[in-house]
Amino acid sequence: MVEDLEEASNELIIADDDSVRFSVGETFVTVDNDDAETMLQAQLDEVGAEVTALEKEKKEITSAMADLKEKLYKKFGNAINLEE
Repeated sequence: MVEDLEEASNELIIADDDSVRFSVGETFVTVDNDDAETMLQAQLDEVGAEVTALEKEKKEITSAMADLKEKLYKKFGNAINLEE
Protein backbone atom coordinates (compact mmCIF):
# COMPACT_ATOMS: atom_id res chain seq x y z
CA MET A 1 0.00 0.00 0.00
CA VAL A 2 2.87 2.36 0.78
CA GLU A 3 4.31 1.75 -2.67
CA ASP A 4 0.94 2.50 -4.28
CA LEU A 5 0.64 5.80 -2.41
CA GLU A 6 4.19 6.80 -3.33
CA GLU A 7 3.52 5.94 -6.96
CA ALA A 8 0.32 8.00 -6.90
CA SER A 9 2.28 10.90 -5.44
CA ASN A 10 4.85 10.65 -8.24
CA GLU A 11 2.10 10.50 -10.86
CA LEU A 12 0.50 13.58 -9.33
CA ILE A 13 3.76 15.50 -9.68
CA ILE A 14 4.02 14.81 -13.40
CA ALA A 15 0.29 15.33 -14.10
CA ASP A 16 -0.52 18.24 -16.42
CA ASP A 17 -4.06 18.76 -15.16
CA ASP A 18 -5.04 21.29 -12.50
CA SER A 19 -7.28 18.78 -10.78
CA VAL A 20 -7.41 15.03 -10.37
CA ARG A 21 -9.95 12.42 -9.34
CA PHE A 22 -9.20 11.23 -5.81
CA SER A 23 -10.63 8.04 -4.36
CA VAL A 24 -12.56 8.56 -1.14
CA GLY A 25 -14.12 5.31 0.00
CA GLU A 26 -15.97 3.90 -2.99
CA THR A 27 -16.33 7.20 -4.86
CA PHE A 28 -14.04 9.53 -6.75
CA VAL A 29 -13.94 13.23 -5.95
CA THR A 30 -12.38 15.89 -8.16
CA VAL A 31 -9.83 17.89 -6.15
CA ASP A 32 -7.02 20.33 -6.90
CA ASN A 33 -3.53 18.89 -7.20
CA ASP A 34 -2.42 20.64 -4.00
CA ASP A 35 -5.34 19.18 -2.05
CA ALA A 36 -4.71 15.74 -3.54
CA GLU A 37 -1.05 15.99 -2.55
CA THR A 38 -2.05 16.87 1.02
CA MET A 39 -4.56 14.01 1.14
CA LEU A 40 -1.99 11.56 -0.24
CA GLN A 41 0.58 12.65 2.33
CA ALA A 42 -1.97 12.20 5.13
CA GLN A 43 -2.77 8.69 3.92
CA LEU A 44 0.92 7.90 3.56
CA ASP A 45 1.59 9.06 7.13
CA GLU A 46 -1.35 7.00 8.41
CA VAL A 47 -0.19 3.86 6.62
CA GLY A 48 3.38 4.44 7.77
CA ALA A 49 2.26 4.70 11.40
CA GLU A 50 0.23 1.53 11.03
CA VAL A 51 3.18 -0.34 9.51
CA THR A 52 5.44 0.84 12.34
CA ALA A 53 2.95 -0.34 14.95
CA LEU A 54 2.59 -3.73 13.26
CA GLU A 55 6.37 -4.17 13.00
CA LYS A 56 6.69 -3.38 16.72
CA GLU A 57 3.95 -5.91 17.52
CA LYS A 58 5.67 -8.51 15.32
CA LYS A 59 8.96 -7.94 17.13
CA GLU A 60 7.27 -8.39 20.53
CA ILE A 61 5.52 -11.58 19.42
CA THR A 62 8.72 -13.00 17.92
CA SER A 63 10.54 -12.29 21.16
CA ALA A 64 7.79 -13.97 23.20
CA MET A 65 7.90 -17.00 20.88
CA ALA A 66 11.66 -17.27 21.30
CA ASP A 67 11.26 -17.18 25.08
CA LEU A 68 8.59 -19.87 24.96
CA LYS A 69 10.70 -22.07 22.70
CA GLU A 70 13.61 -21.73 25.09
CA LYS A 71 11.44 -22.75 28.05
CA LEU A 72 9.97 -25.69 26.17
CA TYR A 73 13.37 -26.97 25.03
CA LYS A 74 14.64 -26.68 28.63
CA LYS A 75 11.68 -28.69 29.87
CA PHE A 76 11.44 -31.33 27.11
CA GLY A 77 14.91 -31.26 25.53
CA ASN A 78 15.15 -32.83 22.09
CA ALA A 79 11.96 -34.82 22.63
CA ILE A 80 10.06 -32.01 20.89
CA ASN A 81 10.65 -30.42 17.51
CA LEU A 82 9.55 -26.82 17.21
CA GLU A 83 9.52 -25.29 13.76
CA GLU A 84 11.96 -22.47 13.20
